[in-house]
Formats: sequence, structure tokens, C-alpha cells
Amino acid sequence: DLVGSAFLYHQVRHIMAVLFLVGTGLEQPSIVSALMNVCQAESNTLPEPQLPLVDRKPEYQMADALPLMLWDCAYADSDVIWQSDGNNAENGTGSDLYHQLHSIHQRSVIHTVLDEHFFAAATQYHSPPPQYFPFSQTGLTPHTLPYSNLGREPVLGVPLGAGTYKRGAKYTPLLERKRLDHVDVANERWRIGRGSKYSKQKTPDDGIE
Repeated sequence: DLVGSAFLYHQVRHIMAVLFLVGTGLEQPSIVSALMNVCQAESNTLPEPQLPLVDRKPEYQMADALPLMLWDCAYADSDVIWQSDGNNAENGTGSDLYHQLHSIHQRSVIHTVLDEHFFAAATQYHSPPPQYFPFSQTGLTPHTLPYSNLGREPVLGVPLGAGTYKRGAKYTPLLERKRLDHVDVANERWRIGRGSKYSKQKTPDDGIE
């Protein structure tokens, strides 16, 4: 669980994507510190001075949105007055939410059972792919992956969460990938583009009071 006073756009999904790479063994844990080493001034004060300066984000696919969810918000008692319909069964408002969630749960259970049968039937005719991860258990590295019985190059399935994968024959380390624009460049591009449109919408027309 992550707790914070605020989160950046897609922050958690980016965090999870990097943690998946570390968990598989494709990246070392030090990559987390390296990606946070974005300022030269701060870099000089870090306990790991050998970390590279990463002032621009390398390209990578963020983790799947499932099961990410904003589960709870905390407020001081003096900041908010909570209101609830209670358990009003006369007009149905108290039970509607229960019935909706119960229906969602029941349908999910049914789909899960059906998917389990489909999956079991498929495994009778389709063998599971080779398991390369985590490297800490298989003893493999990106350079020692075995070829298939047909001599085909191995395909890596990098986990993205929720049963999704990014497949590719070659893995490029994060710090060797193409970098996005610096945040100052991206912000300036937004300011003179979409940001200027927002400013014009908020600014009243000349001569109108």
C-alpha cells in the first residue's frame, strides 16, 4: 500500500513498472536510486556518488492499471462533515449500493470459474511458455536465455501486472534507452500549446467587465 499527501499523474504505475523490472532481475535495485538522481546538486550529496545523473526519463511502458485503486482518503474531523443515507430500506437508497456490488461480485465469480475451465482446457493442447523469471531463481541472465527446440530466439515476457506482458526478443537496460525531453522543455511546450488555450479561456475578453 502506498500512502501520500498527493500523487503525480501515473506515478504509482511508473513505480510498479520499475519494481517489476527489479523483481525479474532485468534491473538491479540501484536503478531506483539512479532514476531519482535527477539533479546535479542533489547528486553530489547522495551516499552513492557513482550513480549516473538521470535528468530525463527513459522510455518504458508503465504497469497495468489493475488493481490500482484509490482506496481511502483521510481528513481531519474538523475539515469535513460526513453525510450518509444510512440503511433506508423504504426508498431503496440504503440497499442499492449493496445490490450493485453484490451483482458485480457474483458476475466476477462466474467469469472466474468459466475462465478457469477454459484455461484448463487450453493447457491440454498448449504447453506453457518457458519461465525465465525471476533470474535470482532460474540463474539466467538476458545473455544466457536458452533457444527453443526449433532454434528460435527466446522471447522475453516482461510483466506489467494484471496478467499483461511486454514481449520482445531483446531487453535494453533502462539507462541505455532513449530519453524523453527534459521536464522544463516539456512544460514549456505545454505552456505555449495547450496551456495557452487554457489561459485564454480563463482570461476575460478585453473591454468586458
